[in-house]
Amino acid sequence: MAAVPVVAIDNGGGNCKIGIAGQAAPTRVFPNASAKPKGERQTLIADQLADSKEVSQLQLRRPFDRGYCCHLELQRDVWARGVRAVLRRNPAECGLLLSEPLFNFEEIRAGTQQVVFEDLGFRSFYAAPGPVFAMHRAAAVLGAGSAAARTGAGVVVDCGFSFTHAVPFFKGQVLEGGVRRLNLGGKAMTNYLKELVSYRSLNMMDETYLMDAVKEQLCFVSQDVRTDLKAAQVAARSPFRREFVLPDGVHNFKGYVRDPEEWAAKVEALKQQVRAAESIEEKRRLAATLESDQVLALNNERFMVPELLFHPDDVGLQQQVRAGGGEVGDGEMGVSVRVCVYDMRGELLFHPDDVGLQQAGVAEAVVQAVTACHPALAPLLYSNVVVVGGVAACPGFRERFTAELRALVPDCADLNVFMPQDPAVFTWEGMSGFGASYSYSRLAVTRQQYNESGGAAGVRQYL
Repeated sequence: MAAVPVVAIDNGGGNCKIGIAGQAAPTRVFPNASAKPKGERQTLIADQLADSKEVSQLQLRRPFDRGYCCHLELQRDVWARGVRAVLRRNPAECGLLLSEPLFNFEEIRAGTQQVVFEDLGFRSFYAAPGPVFAMHRAAAVLGAGSAAARTGAGVVVDCGFSFTHAVPFFKGQVLEGGVRRLNLGGKAMTNYLKELVSYRSLNMMDETYLMDAVKEQLCFVSQDVRTDLKAAQVAARSPFRREFVLPDGVHNFKGYVRDPEEWAAKVEALKQQVRAAESIEEKRRLAATLESDQVLALNNERFMVPELLFHPDDVGLQQQVRAGGGEVGDGEMGVSVRVCVYDMRGELLFHPDDVGLQQAGVAEAVVQAVTACHPALAPLLYSNVVVVGGVAACPGFRERFTAELRALVPDCADLNVFMPQDPAVFTWEGMSGFGASYSYSRLAVTRQQYNESGGAAGVRQYL
């Protein structure tokens, strides 16, 4: 089996990272979705969607719903496209290494095996949660200088598309009793950004794919929210204001972030041309060029959207106050005041504690995960906190997360937060190393074993 190439797929809810085990980097990263442009019959899937020029008015379909694969037919088509068109491999000649959600349902596991062996025809198959491979990779990268990494101990913070997990490990095994989940990820952040800009500016509720690109290009994690909110109070003078030029379908297909300095120079040059123009028609034509682009302006949304990961209980606060008929006042530092709302008869319509996600932020979730494990493990776990996932790539995430976690961890504990250069593909790198090792051959289910035992051939042993 060692000579058989192994296809490694980090099967996230938002993106798939695919390549051959043993490679240093994935061959391709593409959306784990299909999309149909509005008013057209053609369906784009996987890499076709990533290569599409049109990014607006796309009707997306994803195989994942609330963090689990619920549409195996669509997922099968995504895998088939990735293996045959992207890698140009025949599944019958390859093994498959797949990442799966934590605490995956047995019915989904059985259905996945059926798709892998019966529909696609792979020779062998193994699946494990993404954090397992991330810890495997962290041990290889940090092992020489970290006692915790050498013993396979630590906490993997996986900031994914559907959820954010804090997963403690000891001796390379998941301590399932200590796993903590935050019901926020990249999808919730994109949806929240859509709601904010649709209420304040343009209706973007149907532009999920486009707004996801806007989020990735413009959002960042604030290191001091109150100070930044105060600086952003006056939009015209805000240092955070940026403009995203929306696609027009003619000259601009994907949209782009407008450079403030270049745009200011262009405006000044056009103003001079308008002054120098001799006819009214020429002045109007030049002036119209300034208004030809449809622009989406973002200000404090850039850092308030990622703030959800650190303060989930604020989700939906402003919207529910408005729905209750009250108004949101602004405090001295520009933070929404948490007020109760009553009707004309004095009955309570809204209370601040009734909104948002009543759960901890990402730093608090790590502390809860460590606290749920044996107290003797706490020093090891805190000394090896590994942050992975596409959401963690947001600028400023590591600094803010480290600062908040340091404030919650006992002073006597040695805290070390490791975030790789590209946290989005770190899990795949761990999969690549595992798939090229003897461990894959030892643990993987072969097609012959599946034919003999059916779904019972699945081995729930992790590396």
